[in-house]
Amino acid sequence: MITTDDETLAKRAKHLSTQAKSDPIEYFHDEIGYNYRLTNIQAALGLAQMEKIDTYINQKQKIARRYQEKLKDMQGLCLKKLLGQRVCGGSIPYSLIRKNMECMLVD
Repeated sequence: MITTDDETLAKRAKHLSTQAKSDPIEYFHDEIGYNYRLTNIQAALGLAQMEKIDTYINQKQKIARRYQEKLKDMQGLCLKKLLGQRVCGGSIPYSLIRKNMECMLVD
């Protein structure tokens, strides 16, 4: 599901996600496109989840802050910087970068 307030971006995304057909009847594609249309059930689930999006994002941010706190002193890790309130889907997924490739044990 794509959400945007940019009409040009929305039209472009719809064009590419419906196989980039330039003619609604003929099978002429003006560029490479994909069949990413949602079924009615998938769309209904997506809309239902959008009603609770703030709750989901807040929970994910809470988990990311907990990771930051618990792992901040662990040697050999670079923790992902937590960005603004609404950036990158609320720090999802949470990333860790190993500074070296030696074996690391976590108790």
